[in-house]
Formats: sequence, structure tokens, C-alpha cells
Amino acid sequence: MHPCHGTNAPCRRAIDHATATMAATIGGNAGLSPRPAPSGPIRAIVAERGLSVAGIRLAAGRGVSGPRQRTCQRSFRGDLPGGVRRIKDAGMTAAQAPAPPALPERPPSARLWPLWVLALAVALPEVVLTGADLGLWGNAAWRPLSWQWAGFWAGLWHGWQPNYAAQPATMLASYSFLHTGPSHLLGNLLGLWWLARLLLPDVGVRGVLALWTAGVIGGGVAFGLLPTAAGPMIGASGAVFGLAGGWAALDTARRPEGRLARGLMLAAGGVAVNLLMQVTTPGGIAWVTHVGGALAGVAVAVLWRK
Repeated sequence: MHPCHGTNAPCRRAIDHATATMAATIGGNAGLSPRPAPSGPIRAIVAERGLSVAGIRLAAGRGVSGPRQRTCQRSFRGDLPGGVRRIKDAGMTAAQAPAPPALPERPPSARLWPLWVLALAVALPEVVLTGADLGLWGNAAWRPLSWQWAGFWAGLWHGWQPNYAAQPATMLASYSFLHTGPSHLLGNLLGLWWLARLLLPDVGVRGVLALWTAGVIGGGVAFGLLPTAAGPMIGASGAVFGLAGGWAALDTARRPEGRLARGLMLAAGGVAVNLLMQVTTPGGIAWVTHVGGALAGVAVAVLWRK
């Protein structure tokens, strides 16, 4: 049983007395007419929400002496809400204590279902194609056929004959759901997860989806402007760089000083990442898609702030 529950009447009366002290402290800080506080010295070791912890502890021990007083004070101290922060300056009052900084509110997990649907939609085609490559279903021709019909072929914007009439338009979105293999898919899903966590407090789920869509379209348009690209472009990397560009723009804009230096540093980091990927990826990467996606993300983030 808790030390301050049950038949421990003196301790219970002391807790009631402490509650009255706490109410008086809060009322005084809010500019109301507080109930008269008990007389006697109450040291101002301030907790969050403006509560005088020392005063509460002192009040909790009033009318109880000896070991019972220490037990009562310990038990009342255990009942205090978490996050108590002591300020060593005994001369500081509750009204003078700085308020704790407000943390950005993250949306509940139940509201994130559109992002889970997006991740599933991006992952499902690669799961099907990997199973076909392994002979679990279909055949190995599924992957090249999917690239032929849903990949982004820049030549279709420069006189090539499409497989179907709407392909020059639909490929602007369909390419982002195809990948070269599981490792390619995993890298983009990790990028979505990491950057979405950074962006959600600022723009919410709708903002993340808007930046992702802008990255897909911006990356596709940038790649489509290259008539010399003979092969298809696939993958959600342009969308991931759209998220990165949006985050970089928002992070730079919230800084009152050093914005130019911060922007240049982030841009240099993006160039370094693309150079590393170009060197380490067999056959290279569609770096133009990354640049187009990042610029589209920056544009959406700037419009979002306005």
C-alpha cells in the first residue's frame, strides 16, 4: 500500500495542506486572488508549470514530525508529475521561472496511414518482380516488360513511338513504382521513412505527400528534357530527393542568420551524395532526376511557407 493511503490520517491531512499551498501558488502566478498561503518559509525550487516543489514538500511535512514526516515527504514527492526540474536559485519565484520549450507535436500513428499506403504501393511491384525473378510465380520476363511499359523513356517526348497512347503521360508517375532490385527499393523506403519523420512536425502528412509527388514529377520532367537518354529511368529516388529538398528549404528558412551558408552547405552535401552514388553504382545513376526532384521539393516548400 502507498504510504500516504489507507489509515495514515496525519499524512493525508498534510497532503491536503500541500494541495492548498500548490493552489495558492498557481493562483498567485495567474494573477487571480489566491487563497492565503500557509505562513513560514517556502523555498522556491521551481518545477515545470510554476509549482514550488520545496513549498509542496514543506507543506507535506507540516503537522507531521520525525520519521513520519520524512515518509510523508518522500511519498508526496513520488506523487509529483514527471519532468520536475529544480532551479538552484533559491531566490527565484514561480512566476520568474522560464517556461519549458514546447516540443513539436507529431501526428498520431493512426493519421499516418496514407504514408503506409504509399510505402506499400512503392514496395509491392518490386516484391512481385523479385518473386518472378526467383521463379516463385510468373517468369523472368516480367521485369523487362514492366520497364518497357511503365519506365520513363525520355525518347517518348522526342518522337519515339509509345506502346500505348497515354504512355508519355502515365510514365511521369509509373516510373517511381519500379526499381532495379530489392536494395534499390530498400534505399528509397529508408529515405522516405527518415525524411518523413523530419518533415511531419512542419508540414504534416499532406505536406509529405505533396513533396513526394513534386519530386516524382520534377524528377521525371528533368529526365525527359534529355533526348540522349537511350534507356529507361526507374525508381523513387526523385521523390526522395523531393523530400530532401523540401526539408532543406524549410530548415534553412527557419534560421534567422546564416541562411546562405546553410543553404550552400546543404546543396554541397546533395552534390556529394550524388557523386558518391554515381561512382559506386554500376551503370551510374539518373542524377538529373535527383536534381529535378530536389528543386521541385524546394519550390513546394517555399510555396507551403507562404
